[in-house]
Amino acid sequence: MIATGNRRDPAPTTSARAAQPGRCWAGAVLALLVTALAVGLAEGMARLFWPEYTVSPVQMLASSRYHHVMPANLRMYAGRIHGKQVFIRTNEDGFRTGYSRRTFRQHDLRVAVFGDSFAYGHGLAEERMFASLLEQKLRAQGVDAAVLNAAEKGYSPLLERRRYEGLAGAYAPNLVLLLLDATDIGDDLKYESELTTKPRGERVFPYGDDRPHFARGFLGSSWERLRQRLTPALRRWWGGAGRYDYYQFQVTVDGRVETNRFFIYRHPLAATRPHFDRTMSHVNATAAACAAQGAEFYLFVTPRFQHWNTNECPRNWEAGDYALKEPYQYEYFRYFEEQQATAGYAIVNMLPMFQKAGRTPLVFDDDPHWNEAGSDFAAGAVAAYLQSHAARLAGGSAARQAGVAGQLRGGRGSPESRPPSATPALAADLEGERCYSAKSAKAAFATKHEPREPRLPEKDHPVTDPLQAGGAP
Repeated sequence: MIATGNRRDPAPTTSARAAQPGRCWAGAVLALLVTALAVGLAEGMARLFWPEYTVSPVQMLASSRYHHVMPANLRMYAGRIHGKQVFIRTNEDGFRTGYSRRTFRQHDLRVAVFGDSFAYGHGLAEERMFASLLEQKLRAQGVDAAVLNAAEKGYSPLLERRRYEGLAGAYAPNLVLLLLDATDIGDDLKYESELTTKPRGERVFPYGDDRPHFARGFLGSSWERLRQRLTPALRRWWGGAGRYDYYQFQVTVDGRVETNRFFIYRHPLAATRPHFDRTMSHVNATAAACAAQGAEFYLFVTPRFQHWNTNECPRNWEAGDYALKEPYQYEYFRYFEEQQATAGYAIVNMLPMFQKAGRTPLVFDDDPHWNEAGSDFAAGAVAAYLQSHAARLAGGSAARQAGVAGQLRGGRGSPESRPPSATPALAADLEGERCYSAKSAKAAFATKHEPREPRLPEKDHPVTDPLQAGGAP
């Protein structure tokens, strides 16, 4: 007879119950190991085939003193620019350079380069940026030279002055170069309008100081990219301001409202002179600070492509901001030529050098920044000039003495009084450039150009955050 009905399994023994938690732990550990192996494999594959996804994207941080800075000691990915991947590395002060303060001070000739995105090397690898190429050319002349890239995207003489006084002076440069761009006059106007005054009189930017996000590896960099995209949207959603807009600009000149920094091309110098004077005051203050530390200071006035060849940059993304032939686009050079006689330091007009470059193109086809050839040419022109004029380089002392002798004879020095260029190919350019190498009178110069920032009336300005835009100003 066969029994029918439900049949119960025997109850588990004590040993069987004790074994079940062990199986659970074993499964969890196995899952963790598999997950770790998958993440490690993905990270390795990314580092091998897609290195841009394993480092942080470029970050710009708000700064109450410097307006915007890059985070210190970080390798970042700037993107694929003009077909090439561009990586950025910074030192302990957020400069785009491989030099630390200590390693830089170990060299005999210490050159600090200030400027905006042209000097910074927008779109160029580190070895092809202006500072690196200038260092190569100086070392080719047998000089123990180190060139510090203290330039930053979107910087102007106001911010460069602050950067030198607050940071770059610690590097003890004995040669300081400031590469001026046509947008600097408008940049100074915008940045000064954003300054506020603290109770003790200190002039600061009302942004606070952002902390860097040290995103490393595939997961960290992916999160940072997501954060950079979501944060501005969330701020706007909560009723705040989103990303800082560098291109938001407005000034009234001769009753005309201008909305970009190239207003200096459209108005005579008589109308724009106050804005040039503002910028010149910051340049003078930086030169005075350099003189106080025993450093030679040089101002290089750089042209834009339309000043030397309107056929370059045919797909210029800035084409809507200016015509290729504006009525007053050379007033920019005329103003600084006027300053040469009283500046107390060398002001070098680089337009004749670029006009005689003999090679093209020197800028990208869709962007007015220097391409590799342009960066190389600019570095070569500056190196040749310094070899002939800088007191700390071979031939510089003789050049300065000849220049001073020419002034004592009643002129600025004839071509016969100038020594031959260190680079023969640029000899004609250096004969054509108009510069003034005045006798160094550091104490008198520092007194004459007392470093004071002009105080502007407070203005309502819809600015909240630092420069976060990925594009180069």
